[in-house]
Amino acid sequence: MVFTLIICLLLVASLVAIAIFTKRLQASLAKAPNLPPISSSRQNTPTISVVIPAYNEETNIRDCVQAVLNSELDDPQKLEVWIANDESDERTGALAQAIAATDARVKVISVPPRPQDEIWRGKNWACANAA
Repeated sequence: MVFTLIICLLLVASLVAIAIFTKRLQASLAKAPNLPPISSSRQNTPTISVVIPAYNEETNIRDCVQAVLNSELDDPQKLEVWIANDESDERTGALAQAIAATDARVKVISVPPRPQDEIWRGKNWACANAA
């Protein structure tokens, strides 16, 4: 009996917490600024640069780049893809170069080794170098 009462109280408390969270989320979203649509004129469309940090992405790099290249844009030539090969020790670099050879919108850079006196974790070093 006590166990059932505790479970019921926890359930009610959870529902109240969810209701409060939902109300605050809706209020926050209502206050968020709305950006006006970008003009669909090709002359005004900015170039879009996509950086793909790649460390040992041999199995994924081709599909990843192709997904970006398949983006629906008014002017596909306003898209550029930068593959930042982050010292991969398998075929990521060679595959990236092969993709770049077939599509002028794709460029490959080789990321230099991380500095030993600084802390860089994850893909941020490759992104910083590509930018």
